[in-house]
Amino acid sequence: GPAPARGPEGALGWRVGGNIKIAGKPETMAKYEGWLEVARQFQLRTRAVTPKEIGEIVPGMRGDFVGGIFTENDGQAEPEKVTDAFAAAARKGGAEISPGEAALEIVTEGGRVSGVRSERRFVRCDSAIVAAGAWSSRLLRPLGLDLPLLLVRASVTRIAPVRDITACGVWSPHVGFRQRSDGSVNLADGKTDHFLVPESIRHMRSFWSGLLANRGEVALSVGLPFVEGLIDKLRGEPGDAYRKTRVLDPAPNARRNANAVAAFRAAVPDIGE
Repeated sequence: GPAPARGPEGALGWRVGGNIKIAGKPETMAKYEGWLEVARQFQLRTRAVTPKEIGEIVPGMRGDFVGGIFTENDGQAEPEKVTDAFAAAARKGGAEISPGEAALEIVTEGGRVSGVRSERRFVRCDSAIVAAGAWSSRLLRPLGLDLPLLLVRASVTRIAPVRDITACGVWSPHVGFRQRSDGSVNLADGKTDHFLVPESIRHMRSFWSGLLANRGEVALSVGLPFVEGLIDKLRGEPGDAYRKTRVLDPAPNARRNANAVAAFRAAVPDIGE
């Protein structure tokens, strides 16, 4: 249900406003309707909605829609606040967090985990949870564990505060957006970019079916990342890439963001500048 005004929910910027996926084609709507049974299995209040209902959930929304699915008890929080809260809860539970300290190797002795070597020290342990995100496959490969992992770049833009639109997270055919509590809006066109690297070839079999199923949603390109990937591969040190890129924050695709803004203006035409 709706979060109380006080307590941890308020500190996270959590708001229950729902989440809606809008279909522009009958075949898309049919796919969304197939998700309803899955939603029911997890007690989500998800239902199919008509174009008229879409206009009530997102006042002023325009488009050639055939319908959508709406989860009324979904919501949104602020990612930075949530991340800090996870860290605070972990520390309270006894975890030690060492920001900026790259994990270089999971060390084994006699076929069992004996510790983790970082760029500053060796931490002895009997087990290790690998939650290294983009770098997980690099840490696991020396152990003979192959984790298919490739990166895509998703570009998002934030516009200055505008009139109240909706507290609902919206995914329409040409733009997805969520309005934050200060009135600003995060929006994106829903498409991603993948820069081919040596790992792309290594994991092609794992991702090929997904790529075909999402034709037009992922743009492939070859360039400098492929060369840099070859150099990293020759070096062979799992932590090199992490130390070189402390924060994985690539430059956004300006064209995609411009397309998203244009699509948002078309979807909510009275928004102004």
